[in-house]
Amino acid sequence: MNHLASRARSRVTLSQLRKLRTVIETGSIGRASRQLGITQSAASQAVSSLENLLGRKLLQRTRNGVEQTGLAEQVIQYAQVAFMATSRIDGLVLSPGARAPQILKIASVSNALHDLVSGRTREFQALHPYVNVRLFEGDHMEINEWVSIGVVDIGITAFASPKVDTKFLMK
Repeated sequence: MNHLASRARSRVTLSQLRKLRTVIETGSIGRASRQLGITQSAASQAVSSLENLLGRKLLQRTRNGVEQTGLAEQVIQYAQVAFMATSRIDGLVLSPGARAPQILKIASVSNALHDLVSGRTREFQALHPYVNVRLFEGDHMEINEWVSIGVVDIGITAFASPKVDTKFLMK
């Protein structure tokens, strides 16, 4: 293992990895920062510092936002293991009967996101305080893909995919 890789691994933080994951999931530093409740500058700085630590680019900037590089895909796979481990550790210290916060990830096309989902999240969270709702915006094909690979839990789209279990809200 080279010196740079050794140094980088010791300084990578879960916070940086969470920010990178959110940027990749949303496809935009701006959308990620809004979702995380931080400034765009803070989200960009977290990704930049991670790229500097690793010595390689994790994101390709495009006209429509950002796309992950091959390295970012590998980093996120390892990060998922770290996120799962920290969640399990948190579970060890919860008092009996306490519930760990859960995340419900919902993807939708922009018009449905605003018309159907956004207004209902407050009501849902009032009824289910241990569930944090994260909203993702995409096109019909992206949403079907995200559901099929587990990026999101629920996808709201007009086009069903044979790859996923489909429930129709309206016909």
